[in-house]
Amino acid sequence: MHSQKIKQFIYFLLIIVLVAPARAQIFGFSEKKEEPQFSYKITPFPQINRDSVRLEITIKIPYSSIQFLKDNDNFQAHFETSIYIHNSKDEEVATRIEDHKVKTELFQKTNSSHHQKTIKENFSVLPDNYKITIVLNDFETQETHIQEEKIKLEDYYDAPITMSSINIIEKDTDSLADSTQLAISNTLVDTSNKFLIAFHILSDGGKGEIQYAIFDTQNKFVKGKKFLDEFRDGITRIFIPVTKESLLYSKYKLKITVKLQGEKVEQETWFRLRWVGMSNYINDFKNAIEQLAYVASTREVNKISRGDREERKQKFLNFWKSKDPTPGTDKNELMIEYYRRVYFANRNFSEGRKGWKTDRGRIYIIYGPPDNVDRHPFELNTKPYVVWHYYTINKTFYFVDETGFGDYRLVNPYDSYY
Repeated sequence: MHSQKIKQFIYFLLIIVLVAPARAQIFGFSEKKEEPQFSYKITPFPQINRDSVRLEITIKIPYSSIQFLKDNDNFQAHFETSIYIHNSKDEEVATRIEDHKVKTELFQKTNSSHHQKTIKENFSVLPDNYKITIVLNDFETQETHIQEEKIKLEDYYDAPITMSSINIIEKDTDSLADSTQLAISNTLVDTSNKFLIAFHILSDGGKGEIQYAIFDTQNKFVKGKKFLDEFRDGITRIFIPVTKESLLYSKYKLKITVKLQGEKVEQETWFRLRWVGMSNYINDFKNAIEQLAYVASTREVNKISRGDREERKQKFLNFWKSKDPTPGTDKNELMIEYYRRVYFANRNFSEGRKGWKTDRGRIYIIYGPPDNVDRHPFELNTKPYVVWHYYTINKTFYFVDETGFGDYRLVNPYDSYY
């Protein structure tokens, strides 16, 4: 079969899965990466008296996650947020419940994931370990969404120097006033050329050294800077401007080191650079281009790989735009489904190599989740094998673990395209 016909067949299979009913979790684990209905960030800050910790909790709720109803000339959403904080003894030490209403004149905004309601709350707690529960209750749909996180603050003030968690802040202008925005989930977008690294230091003051270093996912140094600064006796607020010019659409590790009065304190965090609307299933843009192998020709992949960051991004978007089953909408369902499958394959079929490159990963990406899986791990006189059944397209695939180490190979690889 000609390669172009193979690509067209894969597009057909992807379209089929978009309209087909969801299959059961036949692998024994979730086949969908659940998209949270809201995002949040919890940042502990030191207090000058060292007897408590300030918790800043920022919540961002996309308009697309809440129900808007027509209200005269506007559209209105009505919801409630609740924050519950429990200490190490499971005692509830703080609760905050707030009622919110959001209005917009434009119907298009009501389904937008880019427009968001931001909520910020502050709490003062004792140094301890906590479980924080955040609840979103939509009054219009009666749906409730819950997220939880545990944080350790028991030893918060043990060192002579205390550093807060690192915040990544979008920076739109050269002025700090009313121009910064906390990057929830440490995700930056390419709408501006700069961002800020922000944190607090509690110390006895003096002259010290600050260093930041950014590394890629292979722990290769990308950029950084070292400089001297004067610290106050008490809390010093640090803002470090960084340009995005040398950063790709990928995930990065940020390391901050502060040296002061013979003491050293370090903090690390991860952040990502994305474009507005970039799929959450894509963590590294370079890899995403390489992963086009099952739906694009080698020539197309090579063409998209060339150019600077913006040129590659535009060619990538144009490629998927030409395959968009619902042009004119914010989402490209075909692209989202394709990279959802790549994400699933990498998480579940990595066997000494990337999951999307394995036989099971390839079949999963091309055909989606099978209707049924038969497992045969311990049969006599045979090597472990599994059978994937696709009843709707009348296909069956046999994978054999030839080595005994979980490296399942397709028995007849030519069957995958016929």
